Amino acid sequence: MVRAMSLAQIKQHVQIAEMLLAQYDQVLERMLVAWWNSLDDDGKLGKTEEMSVLGAEVQRLYAGAWEQLDDAQVAAQAAGQTTAAYAAIRAEPGLDRATAIRGVSLKLSIKRTYKETFTRTKIALDQNDAGLAAARAAVAAFQAAWPQIDWTPHVEPEVDLRPRGLLSRLFGGKKK
Repeated sequence: MVRAMSLAQIKQHVQIAEMLLAQYDQVLERMLVAWWNSLDDDGKLGKTEEMSVLGAEVQRLYAGAWEQLDDAQVAAQAAGQTTAAYAAIRAEPGLDRATAIRGVSLKLSIKRTYKETFTRTKIALDQNDAGLAAARAAVAAFQAAWPQIDWTPHVEPEVDLRPRGLLSRLFGGKKK
């Protein structure tokens, strides 16, 4: 029987991995918007600082998800549980667990007529789709291996910090 502490550790690692993969999607979208916003009127790339920071964050989130999944495997093995499904996913030949994005390229085409100039910009992202799919499959494999665990994420209560919000009511804010 798996100890309750081991189950809690497995759940924590898997849920963190799942959260990191969800954040990956959000940060990737912000990175692409930053690329688009950095283009000048001629379609050429301008400031790239924000894109660099977001690109590094995407890489960290992807690698972090795999680290959490590896930690979940260690916790499961310590509890004497097999993680064959995860081991099979992780052992896939060619699986890159460190690189989320291999590159981003910008293609610029300019068409001039006697009246106007048309600029077309295409941003191409070489994303590790196989690695992302494998990480999501690994999360699902862990969740399927322990159906007795409640995989519902813990929802943090929202605190209303407005002047007449919850804190004001609790701690005796100004009354009219």
